[in-house]
Amino acid sequence: MNEELPPIPIAPLIDCVLQLFTFVFITSSFVSESYFEVNLPQGFTQDAKTNPKILKIYLMKNRKIKINGRVIFYRDLEKYFLENIKENVKKVEIYSDKMAKVQFLVDVIELLQHLQIKDIEVRTIKRF
Repeated sequence: MNEELPPIPIAPLIDCVLQLFTFVFITSSFVSESYFEVNLPQGFTQDAKTNPKILKIYLMKNRKIKINGRVIFYRDLEKYFLENIKENVKKVEIYSDKMAKVQFLVDVIELLQHLQIKDIEVRTIKRF
């Protein structure tokens, strides 16, 4: 039971590793990376407080809407919009409560389109 294992020859192993390194270094030096320049547009962000043309509408369950801190019902939205909101509103951000129904959101979007507002963003939030 005292058999000794024969020694592992290291020289052929080192020779193989050196050949692999040589192959990798030679082939990698001939690879040329090609690239081209891309001109990206400049992005910008605006705060809704600095741009009065953005109106934020919050949709709640039971067809209630919060605009400018005031809660109104959907049936009064068109009247409120025509009486209180200036004509310079070009963009509307709709924040929909998770509990609000999708049909309610669709109704509000259709009403805004009827009022000639084309730029409408929809965002979903948990609660407000």
